[in-house]
Amino acid sequence: MGSVLGISNNVHAKAEETSVVIRNVEYSGKDGAALPHHDKIRIMIFDDGTGFDTAALYAASGLHFGMRGMEMRAKLLGGTLTITSKPETGTEVRVDVPANG
Repeated sequence: MGSVLGISNNVHAKAEETSVVIRNVEYSGKDGAALPHHDKIRIMIFDDGTGFDTAALYAASGLHFGMRGMEMRAKLLGGTLTITSKPETGTEVRVDVPANG
């Protein structure tokens, strides 16, 4: 699914180590904790690269073209894209999509 979303090559620029985790999850509701189930599939990609300031990127031009494309592909699958990054801390890309979609 990483190639469908275009995230496998985008997230780990300048990183020495990249990890990919794929899980079946269900949200418990109150605290947002995930429990093993088959309602959604969560794809998480982490790296130890240079990171970037996501707030500045969103403020400057909405979404960068590559991130906009990843978000659009996640939405086409009925899911969401979350990108967490800070300068010098690496990046996490998280995609949640319905397991049945």
